[in-house]
Amino acid sequence: MLYYGVLKYVALMFKLVAVRIRLLNHRKAHMSAALLERELDVIVRSHYMALECADILEEIISPVILIHFVGCVITWCLLILYITMDSSDIGGLNMIVICQIMALEMMVFSFLGSELSDTSASIAREIYNIDWYDTPLTFQKKVLLISVRAQKTVGITAFKFYFSSVEKFGKTIQSTYSFYLVVKKIIAK
Repeated sequence: MLYYGVLKYVALMFKLVAVRIRLLNHRKAHMSAALLERELDVIVRSHYMALECADILEEIISPVILIHFVGCVITWCLLILYITMDSSDIGGLNMIVICQIMALEMMVFSFLGSELSDTSASIAREIYNIDWYDTPLTFQKKVLLISVRAQKTVGITAFKFYFSSVEKFGKTIQSTYSFYLVVKKIIAK
């Protein structure tokens, strides 16, 4: 639950930055140049803090995602193999329950990973919508800084080779079935 809470918190940090950018764009015509600069400075610092938190989260959660991903694939393969080979005792039911719990955990990580990626990408969309061309040069430079930082893909990975998202969850299930077919063919020989 700790990982889920921290993932949600970091995603909310990115949402807060996106909302502040949207509000700044709507109120910018009614603000003085000094107030506009101060508000944009706060947004730049908030965005930087959100990116730093996402990096720390990635560093902490990456090994957990890798272990969980590999464990899920192996467990699912063994479960399918066990059910197809011998499903006459209660052990198969226990394996199904374990597999469902692991799948639920992996699905939650996938949804939260997608949410984190989507909310960080929303900052790029919001900063793109700012009418920066009629603002002072210092404001334009800060908007460019946020725009460049927002291009970085943010999300949770399993040691940088597997981005946790809903799409990847579906592909994981497909690859698990492929692994099962290979294992079944090896055992059948």
